[in-house]
Amino acid sequence: MVSEQPKQNIELSRSKTPTSYMTRDIWGVFHDGVLKLVDGTVPGTIRLEIEIAYLRNMFPEPGNSFFVTLLDCSKLVYAEYGKQSTESLSHIQGREPEVLYVKSEEPLVLNCAMGSLQLDYAEMIVTLESGARSVTSL
Repeated sequence: MVSEQPKQNIELSRSKTPTSYMTRDIWGVFHDGVLKLVDGTVPGTIRLEIEIAYLRNMFPEPGNSFFVTLLDCSKLVYAEYGKQSTESLSHIQGREPEVLYVKSEEPLVLNCAMGSLQLDYAEMIVTLESGARSVTSL
């Protein structure tokens, strides 16, 4: 008997039930999203605010952003083109990287408008701004 894998699409992200079968390529849905907040500690827990109004407007609650919590985050490095890479969360936040696409899943590398963002974490939780609704748990 062959079991079908669920399709990965925005409808799944609207589910109130956390989904654990999604892979790191989920970052692709945040293309054109801008990192407005980078807070926490590495190693540890990181909280990101990704502002992406056109995607966020697909949800009934008002807002422009998603909050992504990275649990057991062991790597967060931003390498701006032509500059030395940085692990400084305040510097990364100040540069406001714009996510373009997932360059690599292992290791996770996001290609951004002005550089690349490298991440490693155990779990990813995506919520709306109110925090009241979990969009996904990855």
